[in-house]
Amino acid sequence: MNRTHLPRERLRPVALASLAFIAGLAQAQSTPAGENSLPRVEVVGATPLPGLGIPKDQVPSNVQTLGDKRLKQTQSLNLPDAMTTLMPSANVNEIQGNPYQMDVNYRGFTASPLLGTPQGLSVFQDGVRINEPFGDVVNWDLVPRGAR
Repeated sequence: MNRTHLPRERLRPVALASLAFIAGLAQAQSTPAGENSLPRVEVVGATPLPGLGIPKDQVPSNVQTLGDKRLKQTQSLNLPDAMTTLMPSANVNEIQGNPYQMDVNYRGFTASPLLGTPQGLSVFQDGVRINEPFGDVVNWDLVPRGAR
């Protein structure tokens, strides 16, 4: 019987000794505490604009609001039409030819009822977001005239 390799029983002590030797080499060296300490870093981020309670004249941008009286004076059919009349930053497109389903562009951002249009505006009614969950579209024809 001719054996070309060593039996497993003879290799076990050699394997265990080599593992113990490698584990001893891999052990981390202890370093003094002062060598690895890094200097203190302070990170200051930009805070968002404060919300309610700040007077409009202290907000560092153009603030446009539409109240009940101004909306009643325009006698518009819908909110996008009133926004076009009263707010110089708003632009309305009747993209589908329907006066009740308009794209509203406000300072470069769009709120549209057309699925697939990149939406950039969140529309709130009484503090509740009215953008649809699928596609973030805004159905302007479903916003009641008396909504605030």
